[in-house]
Amino acid sequence: MATHAPLVTISIPAYNLGSYLEKTLNSVFKQTYQNFEILLVDDASTDHTAEVIAKFAEQDDRIKPHFFKEHEGGL
Repeated sequence: MATHAPLVTISIPAYNLGSYLEKTLNSVFKQTYQNFEILLVDDASTDHTAEVIAKFAEQDDRIKPHFFKEHEGGL
C-alpha cells in the first residue's frame, strides 16, 4: 500500500514585503518536501506586494492568494 505525503499548509501574511517576498517564496519552493499549499495574504500593502503575490499565484496553483482591501494589522 502506497503512503501519500500529507498536505502541508504554509500561511504567509504580508504587509509591505514586496522587496522580500520573492526571496521568501523561492526559498519555500526549493525545499525537498513539495506537497504543500501556500496561503498568501496581502494586508492591503501600499508597495508592490500584491503584484508579487499575483505573479507567483499565476505561476503555481499551490499558492492561494487573499487580498484585504483595508489594512487589518496593527501597524
